[in-house]
Amino acid sequence: MFNFSNKINSKFNPIIIIIIVILLVSAGLFYFFNLNSKNGVESREFAGRVDNIENNLIYVSGSFVSLEHPELGKVGNNVTIDINAGTKFRRTVLYLPPKEELEKTGGAFNPKDLERKVEEVSFDKLAEDYSNKNDYIGGVTIYAKTEVNIYGMDKFRASEIEYIVAMRPINNKNDR
Repeated sequence: MFNFSNKINSKFNPIIIIIIVILLVSAGLFYFFNLNSKNGVESREFAGRVDNIENNLIYVSGSFVSLEHPELGKVGNNVTIDINAGTKFRRTVLYLPPKEELEKTGGAFNPKDLERKVEEVSFDKLAEDYSNKNDYIGGVTIYAKTEVNIYGMDKFRASEIEYIVAMRPINNKNDR
């Protein structure tokens, strides 16, 4: 008598095993990438105020930046940013309007219209600006950028740091 079930089992056994392996690998990869993206949220930038600088670490209070999830900007986070020799630094100094001009406008001004100076600097300059933070209005604002998704991390390494300091008005532009 012909046993049809034995023919099917022996013929399709390796194919079924291969399909199961492919499905398991696919499910594992899907699970892994979803865990790394923290429920699909991706952020490669963190913006906030510098709270402290020690050694090669910058402690910042702020929020993760994500174009797809702008609501993240409303959530406060504390992170530690690690830097290394490859981290690039860009400093922007904003020169605020003089007191007389602010009185005319009721204290209002458009930040886009402010005079500014942008320069490439080093970590040491950032540390110096932070130690002199009382010379600046609002302290030191930082934008740390990375090449990987950092959403939800409390410590990460920055590939680029842009920071802003706002200067009080100076009477003589040559004093800058």
